[in-house]
Amino acid sequence: MRADLFEAVIAGIYLDGGMEAAKKFIYDKLLTPSLKAEKTVHGNDNQSRLQEFVQGKKLGKREYVLIGKEGPDHSPSFTCGVKLNGKLIAKDVGSNKKQAEQKAAQTAMKKLSIQRGKRN
Repeated sequence: MRADLFEAVIAGIYLDGGMEAAKKFIYDKLLTPSLKAEKTVHGNDNQSRLQEFVQGKKLGKREYVLIGKEGPDHSPSFTCGVKLNGKLIAKDVGSNKKQAEQKAAQTAMKKLSIQRGKRN
């Protein structure tokens, strides 16, 4: 009986909103937090992607540095940078250190991809 109910709910969402709505419902409401976290880690982790890119292209040593922290304690703004072989290649700002590092990694990936594209 539960399986029939589940099937009916998903079918109703699909018929009303299409495949994307049904997928969104399944991901948002039915997946366990650990499965969502796994999907996020592999899908949205700019730092991991940058590390794989740098290692794959043998570009050298990558490290993250805290450049600064501004603002009041209840609403700080962090600036973090990415260094490649000791040279600052990108920096970005976030509301916490992790977010700033993720954004800096994304900026670095864009710069490195563009630079590598011009060389080839």
